[in-house]
Amino acid sequence: MVDEGITHVVVMDASPVFAQFLLATEGLNVPILLSEHFEPSRSAMQLKDPSLREKILSLADGIHFLLPSYSASKPKSFNGRSFVIENSVGKPERLANVTVSNRNGRFSLINVARLHFWQKRQDVLVKAFARIADKHPMWDLKLWGDVHNKKDYDKLSNLVSDSGLTSRVFFGKSLGHSELLEEIQNSHLFVIPSDFEGSPISLAEALVHGLPAVGFSECPGVNEVIRHGYNGFLALGLGDPKSLSECLDILIRSTRLRSEFSANAATLSDVRAPSKIMSDWETLLAWFTSTKKPLRNSHPDAKRILLSTKQELLPD
Repeated sequence: MVDEGITHVVVMDASPVFAQFLLATEGLNVPILLSEHFEPSRSAMQLKDPSLREKILSLADGIHFLLPSYSASKPKSFNGRSFVIENSVGKPERLANVTVSNRNGRFSLINVARLHFWQKRQDVLVKAFARIADKHPMWDLKLWGDVHNKKDYDKLSNLVSDSGLTSRVFFGKSLGHSELLEEIQNSHLFVIPSDFEGSPISLAEALVHGLPAVGFSECPGVNEVIRHGYNGFLALGLGDPKSLSECLDILIRSTRLRSEFSANAATLSDVRAPSKIMSDWETLLAWFTSTKKPLRNSHPDAKRILLSTKQELLPD
């Protein structure tokens, strides 16, 4: 039941939640803005019927996407306005020095993500590091983030042990934001081996601190933020440890490339400045709050789409 005093609704999530709010506002004169915080195909895959995503979006008055390429997924039948506004990230007080070792004389690869092989693929990263660890004895790998899956934690422990890297791979611990930023500032390369992302804030935080980054060229949400040969490398073959290790090896060996990519990476703070992103959101919301009549009230297929949405949300 939606409060009758509500005049506009903004939903920030993915297709299943959009479906719920669409039904909650059925029959009400309330415009709705859908802010999709997932890569579009992954948003659709959360539905029993993935094709329903486009139909749900077609009933919105406005759609917000996190990255430019995602806007291409808006439905052809959509008659509202769409916006692309990326996640903001502030300019840091201090950049990482990617060419000089830490006080202990060591260098660090860093990954920041919950420990969850299904998406984040820390197993692939450890396998990639194991391929080159002997060649680079002064480098360590640090994986910061909560343990999402105990089975993955146990598998990773065994993988690290079997690879003979227990003294060089650190994982299983989350940090507060200030501690994490300090860890980023003291690192030398950022690695994001994920299979898919929306628009990863950890990657943006690392780049603005001047960390070159390495990910996979087929990973949505990563392949638009990492620019191959500019602020990092995109490895071919999603989930391929060998390909990932080759990219890491090049950057570990080349102080010159790390320095060049670091300077380029830090410029993201200009594109993602909070003042700019806030201004874009103010423009979006000024337009949205000026709309009075929801488009879905006059959509020719609204009733059929709402019926399909109700069926989608029925328990199996």
